[in-house]
Amino acid sequence: MLIPTFISASGDVSKNNVSHKHGPQLAVDGHRVLFIDFDS
Repeated sequence: MLIPTFISASGDVSKNNVSHKHGPQLAVDGHRVLFIDFDS
């Protein structure tokens, strides 16, 4: 099973932008999508 994951040690917003752009399209294509954010 392929699980696309966006991980970075820095606190920038690029991961959020990338995941919010690709997540909905993955869902439309039939994939299950889960967003988890560990920022405080």
